[in-house]
Amino acid sequence: MEAEPDGRNVAEGNAKVRQQAELVRWAFLIGAGVFGTTLAQPAVIKLPLQNLLKTDLHVAPEGMAVFFAVSALAWYFKPLAGILSDSVPLFGTRRRHYLLFSATTAAVLWLLVGRVPRSYGSLLGAVVAMNAMLVMGSTVVGGFLVEAGQRYGATGRLTSARYFVMNVCLVLGGPLGGFLAARSFEVSTAVCGAIAFSVVAVAFL
Repeated sequence: MEAEPDGRNVAEGNAKVRQQAELVRWAFLIGAGVFGTTLAQPAVIKLPLQNLLKTDLHVAPEGMAVFFAVSALAWYFKPLAGILSDSVPLFGTRRRHYLLFSATTAAVLWLLVGRVPRSYGSLLGAVVAMNAMLVMGSTVVGGFLVEAGQRYGATGRLTSARYFVMNVCLVLGGPLGGFLAARSFEVSTAVCGAIAFSVVAVAFL
């Protein structure tokens, strides 16, 4: 008769261990998603693009300000990305395939930014499209955070981890941008593309 409570305690302990392991995996996915959709933003690693606009295209400060303002417009429509992913499944899911698609497309568009004709309009069009994909990825990562937080009662912890990763990305953006600005623009866009793509492997796992 005394073995039953022990068996029940063991089962509860195992369930907690499994739940904790699942939470760690969710946290890793969310952290990777925040990293890929934050550090890859042109507004965060902006020095290579600024350097190109200034030295190659001779864009005035006013034109450069307009460039980055227009390219970031997609972030103001982030709620629409959430409505889309919640309402229209992509290949049967409302999160996973949206994240895979947006991260892969953002990486490809970063590479395209390094290959398009060196004109103001061509660069702006590619950057606007790439930012739209980063917005979708960021929105889906936020959806993952809400779902995992509610499921495991860890919304506060996951939110704190999200802001920690975001702040780390903002701190890294300046030095990394300066380092890349001293390299060829194609190298810079390849690195940014790799950052955007980094979440894909984690999402697959």
